[in-house]
Amino acid sequence: MGINFSYFLYALVALVFQIIIFYNKLGIRMLYHPGTYFWVIWVISTISQYLLVILDIALIPFPDYINELNKFIILTSVFFAIWVLIYPFKPYMTEKPFKFQINNRRFKIFLIILVVGAVLQLIYTWYKLGVTSLNLAEIRQEYTKDKSAYLGTKVDFIFSIIKYLNFFYLPLTIFCGYLLAKRYLLNKSFGIPTKFLLIPLYVTILYVLTNGGRNPLAVGLKLYFFGFAFAIPYYLNSIQKKWIYKRILIASIVFISISTLIADSRYDNAGQESFSSKIENPYIAFFSGLIEYMGAHYWGYQIRSDDSFNSEKLGYGFFTFNGVFNAKPPLGKFYGFDKSLGELLGFEENPIDYFVLWENEKEGYFTTNSIFLGIKFDFGFFGGVVFLLLFSWLTHKIFLNAQSQTSISMISILWFYLIFNFWASSNFQSVFASNIIETIIMFILFNKILFNDIKSNSIEYRKITT
Repeated sequence: MGINFSYFLYALVALVFQIIIFYNKLGIRMLYHPGTYFWVIWVISTISQYLLVILDIALIPFPDYINELNKFIILTSVFFAIWVLIYPFKPYMTEKPFKFQINNRRFKIFLIILVVGAVLQLIYTWYKLGVTSLNLAEIRQEYTKDKSAYLGTKVDFIFSIIKYLNFFYLPLTIFCGYLLAKRYLLNKSFGIPTKFLLIPLYVTILYVLTNGGRNPLAVGLKLYFFGFAFAIPYYLNSIQKKWIYKRILIASIVFISISTLIADSRYDNAGQESFSSKIENPYIAFFSGLIEYMGAHYWGYQIRSDDSFNSEKLGYGFFTFNGVFNAKPPLGKFYGFDKSLGELLGFEENPIDYFVLWENEKEGYFTTNSIFLGIKFDFGFFGGVVFLLLFSWLTHKIFLNAQSQTSISMISILWFYLIFNFWASSNFQSVFASNIIETIIMFILFNKILFNDIKSNSIEYRKITT
């Protein structure tokens, strides 16, 4: 059986149906819903894979698995639309100003530390790799040459210390996104200059220069948008809406342009025909980097389904939620204790972990394969459908709960963030399969250190008459 093109059509119809429902029922608040970011990832991925197929440049070793992945996309999109229809967002809650007492001095110091850490990481990485130019393709080639270092299993002591200077990148970026939106939508500055709020963006660019990849830019933009979405009031005038859509458009164009530039430079550096040169249509060629990047999950899903999936040995949650068992003590390898909780408990190694795939010399060990692969490994296809039905419901209920609470602490934002990132990074492996203990500690410390009064550190809402 070959590719069933009908599933591409059904997927696009389902995704269009979902975004129409989201827009009609959630309004501008759909920018806050994790399901919207699932939609962004998979509307691009579906179109990208379809274009790759019809242009005859797609990698299709096992076409049946392309059909299977499209079925997961269709059903997930429909589930999100159904839950929003059943449990619509009610605009009787609107946001009050962020009532907190942040320590501005500490906040600025932490942003400066973040920049210093990013610069040191860049310098040290380039020194270790022998990088001598700003060519992103060359940087990436050197960065990925040592596979154990690239996959994060070989890190020296100095690099580990430098990494901890970047420890608060995630919550700082989210919070800066929030404050930027407050500044430009509601004209509230909180005494923090814009130049400080843009620091995480500059740090993101340094991360791109450090490893020559596109993913740091995608991650940085998602974090800014996540924080940004928290600040969006329910009622916006047309000028405010135009400001938001204009920024989204600019960010999208920047990412697409950089993505294509990086992709082409890698091919040129390897002495190969660039991906964009294989596409005759100049308009489609402009998106070639994005198409290649977002279509890769289909190939990863195919090869991992073929060489690693065992329907008689399901994980029942291990592949999707094993992050808690990946926890290791900080700098443990340098004092002789480098075992994770899972290793201490005698768990088997994860066969779809990137490092395990590399050790086992699996084809395409480096490629992404999406959350749907882990879900299938856990529950099989039909069990995976049931899981997606329930988890999409849980996602929507968490979204509604975040809208209707009288206050949301920074710790509550952690759980909403994890759900958000699960769907916003659904082209990668589950975020719950990474070391989430470190993320939890990160948010708790951020809350403790940077806020004068934890009780006042909340996003408050008040009921209004409509």
